[in-house]
Amino acid sequence: MKVVQLILLVVLFMFEPQVMAQPSQTGAVGEVVFSIGRTQARMGTAETVGIKQGDQVFVNQTLSTSRGGHLHLRMSDGAFLSLRPDSVVTIAQYFVDVAVPSNNQIRLDVHKGSVRSVTGAAGQANKAGFRLNTPVAAIGIRGTDFTVFTD
Repeated sequence: MKVVQLILLVVLFMFEPQVMAQPSQTGAVGEVVFSIGRTQARMGTAETVGIKQGDQVFVNQTLSTSRGGHLHLRMSDGAFLSLRPDSVVTIAQYFVDVAVPSNNQIRLDVHKGSVRSVTGAAGQANKAGFRLNTPVAAIGIRGTDFTVFTD
């Protein structure tokens, strides 16, 4: 009996860092595949900078388009996000766990404008983990492709 307990204890210690580790998102969660007009990005309270095709996007980054701007993003899980003119969106959370899809968590905050979203693999695998917030409503997944407008 003591041998079994010892083996279980060793196994627990071997896997504890992986089990107890909190998910972190430090890398890029998507890429700009199309940009026209004035399109910008701001990380937290940092200075706003221009963003163009080929640039990477990150969690906590706020993206915006001007009156004639369009910005299309391909996310890490294959999702597609399109910001239409005069739009502002923050990528509040974008955690994709390939090993445990029920851990997938995506939250996009639309502050202003019109946004089209086509769900990727992470949203399809954990529909309850996807949320698109506007100032007056929150959208979850029923289908895979939708457009929202807020002013």
